[in-house]
Amino acid sequence: MENIRRDSILQLLSVSQMHGEEIHLGNQDLWLSNLGILFVNLGGLGLRKIESMNRAFLAKLTWSLLSKEQKSWVFCLLSMESKCSDSILWKSILDTRDIIKHESITLAAKGDSIDVWRQSWIPSLNHHKFDDLMESLRPCGYTIKIVVDLSSGSSWDLEKILQIFGEILGERIMAIPPVPLPHSNKLIWKARKNGILSVKDAYYMDQAHCFALRKEIWNRIWSPKIHPRLAIML
Repeated sequence: MENIRRDSILQLLSVSQMHGEEIHLGNQDLWLSNLGILFVNLGGLGLRKIESMNRAFLAKLTWSLLSKEQKSWVFCLLSMESKCSDSILWKSILDTRDIIKHESITLAAKGDSIDVWRQSWIPSLNHHKFDDLMESLRPCGYTIKIVVDLSSGSSWDLEKILQIFGEILGERIMAIPPVPLPHSNKLIWKARKNGILSVKDAYYMDQAHCFALRKEIWNRIWSPKIHPRLAIML
């Protein structure tokens, strides 16, 4: 009976029977070499998923800071004096900026209060095309002051826009309604109707490589117009 129990335990741990000093359970080399295999076979500890969820929550904190939400902790953090080195929390927040950059857009009220070279403010361009466009403008000698003066707060400077961006893209920019002063810049998450990033959005954006591509056919199958009994048959 004992041999049967021993063999079943060894089979579960994916190890063979040891002899000599290796029979002790405290043998470090034995457990380190087989621990990873054991957890993989049992489904893992989920530590990577916890790390991904933590990044999603940090991205939401970053969104609150960038949006300057009316929250006490946002005021406290933004009012802190800078130090010679960044804290772990601040480094973690900065590390999630790329998550927000993928699907966010800034409606500018005053150009001098945003990073016009890196912070996307043209809705018709995704972040990759926006980055390529702004990089192509740098060799042309356009300074940051010229770019931020494109809008006076209530209207666009048509002459400057056509000069810098050309007629086709210039017309798209002119179609963007400027945020009137004294209102401040508004950060928008393009994937949401309310324009606000959620933790779910941040997680999906950060882990998009783990998800299968969305297919429009599934949206049609699970449409509210189709009875669930028929949808499940499809």
